[in-house]
Amino acid sequence: MEVPVKYSVLGLIAAISLNVSAGAQTREAANAGVIKLEPVPAELQGRSEKLHAVLKPTAASWVEQQAKIEEKRPAVDVNALEAAIRQRFASSLAVGGAVHPGGPVGPGGSGADIAAMTVLVMMQMVEDGDQDLQEKMAEAQAQMQAKQALRQLLNQANAEVAAAKARPAGASCTSALCQSLPSRFGEIAAMTAKQQKPVRLQAPAHITNGQLATVASEISNTLDSENEISEMGSMQLQMLMDTRSKLLQAASNMEKSMSDTDAAIVANMK
Repeated sequence: MEVPVKYSVLGLIAAISLNVSAGAQTREAANAGVIKLEPVPAELQGRSEKLHAVLKPTAASWVEQQAKIEEKRPAVDVNALEAAIRQRFASSLAVGGAVHPGGPVGPGGSGADIAAMTVLVMMQMVEDGDQDLQEKMAEAQAQMQAKQALRQLLNQANAEVAAAKARPAGASCTSALCQSLPSRFGEIAAMTAKQQKPVRLQAPAHITNGQLATVASEISNTLDSENEISEMGSMQLQMLMDTRSKLLQAASNMEKSMSDTDAAIVANMK
């Protein structure tokens, strides 16, 4: 007998589609450094905690390990996850106590126990991924601040270059901007310290009017590079957010079909 539709993750995943406009909004939000994590639905969080509370240590350890395996897949593979659950808990699924009251039994176990374990693995994946997301969002925020600082500095440097044309090229630049360059470059370096390629701009100790154009060009090139890095980071962040949204939606839909007896069912898994 097949697993009941209401407990099938396959149907839930198939029903979830990517919204292109939402993806674009995510990318724009990431570029602006203001993206926030979608909160886990209270009902789903409560159900997950209830199921986790009754898990035997061996089952809880397996959930953590399987979540890491699933996270390495390019996309959520529900077939593989359900097969792994059936294989690992074959003996528990065969026990009558693991059958959902009043529910038909599928190959290797009931729909309820498979669904409950699937929810637990998905929620573990969300929990694992949230740390990476928080780190990437912090990086996006810092990078946005660095780009804003670079833009402001470039505008000021270009204005200073124009003004310096009326001064001797070999004379030291004593303007407020020229004197502040080392400290401002240091601030931008600190903002990007956690990037794979931190910004490391340098200015001569005693910059001349003639050297200003070169410094302005370096600032411009750095800003272009930061824009490229930011776009790549935004795409990665969007992919992680899309995956998280899919997992939460699927797990939430499944949670709504589960009963309070599922905690007792999961307690039999070992």
